Amino acid sequence: MNRQNKIQQPYLHMDIDNRAGRKPADLEPQNQHFPTGTTHLFGIGINIYPNWPNLNNAVRDVEAVAAILQRRYGVQLWKLLLNEEATRKHIIRELDALMKQVRAPDSIIVYFAGHGHIDRETQLGAWIPTDADKEDKDLYIANSTLRDFFQVAKAQHVLFISDACFSGSLLQERRGGGEELLLQELVARPSRWVMCSGRHDEEVADGPRDGHSPFAQAILDELEHNQKPGLSAAAFAQNVQLQSKSYYKNQLSDYGPVCNAGDMRGQLVLWQGGYSSELTPIPDHKESERDRSDHNPDTNPATTMTFEDFKRTMKGLERTITLKVRIINSLRESLAMEDDPIRKIRYGEQLYQAEEELGDLKAKLG
Repeated sequence: MNRQNKIQQPYLHMDIDNRAGRKPADLEPQNQHFPTGTTHLFGIGINIYPNWPNLNNAVRDVEAVAAILQRRYGVQLWKLLLNEEATRKHIIRELDALMKQVRAPDSIIVYFAGHGHIDRETQLGAWIPTDADKEDKDLYIANSTLRDFFQVAKAQHVLFISDACFSGSLLQERRGGGEELLLQELVARPSRWVMCSGRHDEEVADGPRDGHSPFAQAILDELEHNQKPGLSAAAFAQNVQLQSKSYYKNQLSDYGPVCNAGDMRGQLVLWQGGYSSELTPIPDHKESERDRSDHNPDTNPATTMTFEDFKRTMKGLERTITLKVRIINSLRESLAMEDDPIRKIRYGEQLYQAEEELGDLKAKLG
């Protein structure tokens, strides 16, 4: 499908482009109680397409998400493929190596930002690598190919995050993924999950130039301001869905386990601190040295916190409270508009939990 020309739609009052073509329990810090392994990130970001319209923010989104996953959650960077590097051959080669070499208890996150495609007649979706031609689908990476990688993966958890049009087509079937399990139980059970920026047949926004897509911005906000020691895939995806909807109401992200691909009702859990002891540099990522020093694992905040550190901590809490209020407002809106009684119950439970968390945050702020 051809990508639409630039259009005017509400996204934080800026122009956008289309990319078409058990509640988690608060545990004591983090992974001291049971092994969770190392999580490896493979990022793919494509702004430059010889045969498709270029995008604004795919590379920027992938680099920013990679940086924060390393900095706050100890995720190890496997590889970034950006622009002309992200050919079908290179993407398939790295996916093949990942699925063969990363074994339980280690886990995998694959983040794709670029064009997506769906065949309107067959309803089959695909990722579009940089070397794909509009008239030749041989170079597309079909959803069936991605599911094959889920099935052969040897990792404990595999999470694909897809910020592309029609990426919801990866979720052919939905089944419940919100069972109330302790984080230990979620980690112990293998999982194969997908987070998508839009539903099955939905075009998604690229965001303003030099910014982020609504989906990527919601991911960055959640990863930056999460206060839980362990963040499960379901809690992460749910908050991203609500936050991205508040940024751009014309798309709704989707998430859940991939059926018949080895999922055993587990979930990837991101732990603050993680296992990674050093960062892999991200090209052109504009993170200040002061920001890096704030998260130096060799620094003991209890003994070195200055007044400036205290002010930054309070400012971070205030931002987190603002985001939580947005989520609560979005939940209230969804609850008021929902007719399905089961979904109304779920929205009510989520609203209750979010309001409790907001109260705890306000208590911390004093």
